[in-house]
Amino acid sequence: MQKHSLIRLSLLHIAAGLFFYLLYHIPSPRPYTNIAYFLTLGLMSYWAMKKEGLKINWDSAFSWKYSALGLLLMLLIYLATRWGYQLALTGKIPVNINPQQWRYFARPWQVINRLVSVAGILVVVVSLELFYRSYTLELLRPDFKDSGALLISSLLSLLRGGSLGPVTGAYDGLLALIWGWVYIKGGLLPAIIVHLVWDILFIYLTP
Repeated sequence: MQKHSLIRLSLLHIAAGLFFYLLYHIPSPRPYTNIAYFLTLGLMSYWAMKKEGLKINWDSAFSWKYSALGLLLMLLIYLATRWGYQLALTGKIPVNINPQQWRYFARPWQVINRLVSVAGILVVVVSLELFYRSYTLELLRPDFKDSGALLISSLLSLLRGGSLGPVTGAYDGLLALIWGWVYIKGGLLPAIIVHLVWDILFIYLTP
């Protein structure tokens, strides 16, 4: 990887992490600020891809096969999350949990106009996939191969999410691994579909 590419990648990820932290630690009219943040992230991704000469890989062979596997994993992780959440609330597992934390993320998306909410979530999903898969992962693949690029891009996602706490960071890292794997196997469109299903489950089926 050329030096200027590494510098650009580092600066964009530092900026993404910093503004993500501020998004949740200063008063703001969420989720509209979320939409603005991720839209900016998507535009930065597109600009960076142009600079690097990267093209969007929408799909490849057997993309729907990997979409189905990814969707199954999203459902299983969501059900496991619901189960663990209830066990923690009832004290059956020794984990301190704020019962309002999940709702803190989901509630702003639920109270606005549903069409705006769904459109906003789509902006979030597409922007994240452009940033972490089409730009970051693709930029890393020539030097680190698929497995290394997948791990590094997922770690960067973990670090961004980790600004809100270890649980958020762990989820971001795990989900990024799955979405990145789907992307490598099937392209951007399957990754977007699988990611979108997770966000719909997480936002609209909040316990």
